[in-house]
Amino acid sequence: MSSAPIRQEDDPNRPISVANYAVALVDVLNQRQALMQWAVVTEDDKPGAEFLAKLKATVGRILDVRKMLRDYVEGFAERNLPPQDVWSTLPESMRQEYLAFSTSNLRMQSFSDTAILYAPMRAHRGEPLMKDVYGIIGGVAMLIPGLLSVGVAARGAIEIGAGTGDAFEGQIYGPCLAMAHHLESGVADYPRVVIGPHLNKYLRGFAARKPKDPWSALSWEMANEIRNSFVANDDDGRPIVDFLGPGMRQQREAMKPFVHRAFAFVQRERDRFKRDGNKKLEDRYARLLRYFELRMASWAN
Repeated sequence: MSSAPIRQEDDPNRPISVANYAVALVDVLNQRQALMQWAVVTEDDKPGAEFLAKLKATVGRILDVRKMLRDYVEGFAERNLPPQDVWSTLPESMRQEYLAFSTSNLRMQSFSDTAILYAPMRAHRGEPLMKDVYGIIGGVAMLIPGLLSVGVAARGAIEIGAGTGDAFEGQIYGPCLAMAHHLESGVADYPRVVIGPHLNKYLRGFAARKPKDPWSALSWEMANEIRNSFVANDDDGRPIVDFLGPGMRQQREAMKPFVHRAFAFVQRERDRFKRDGNKKLEDRYARLLRYFELRMASWAN
């Protein structure tokens, strides 16, 4: 009887590469409470209409999150090359420079009600490349108001650290993921996305660098745009993804309907938890509502 072939990820002796990764972990909230309301289905029972309706509702939320991120990653990975008549005239060295700075290694991973965006921290000729870091933060800044606009709250964190993409096929693993999970579950507290200390330090240090050439200046500009347009200090001093900040206002007309629906949802949730006497969730949504109120003037009709 022949044995099944050993998969690569089952081979403990295969080589595994380790590098620094940027990781965003986003967790859809309130799924556990919804799941706990269901009864246990036994072999003799058939799930009722209410059971199936709740199952479809929770599954639908998760599928929506995954689709939004999958579409974003696929769109972000598209490389916008110059027109062929221009590209053909460029020296080979300039083509290689362009390809290095325009290539994306952004990936998505998901399990249960958690979604992850990740990418290795790449460099070219000793200069860090910021495209994927920019893509991760920009993607999360787009995701959070989009989810809130359809009544789905999420919480998350973005951090950089050591990891490997080789241990398990299509998955990131290592301290980078553990740190992002700790920040999401133990620090974020209410529906927001916190920026980890390592990433925050990295962005500050990058902004202090002097670009060596026009190509490295592009990464320098991205790092500064992230710090000035996509990151803000929250009421507790922690840096967070500023999903209603200057960076997202560049897409104001497209995002405005989502932002206004998200604002209305947050108001309703704060009021609902207040009526129900749920002080913990009332306080969390009050903080989120305060974040919106401080910025809604910039999103007014």
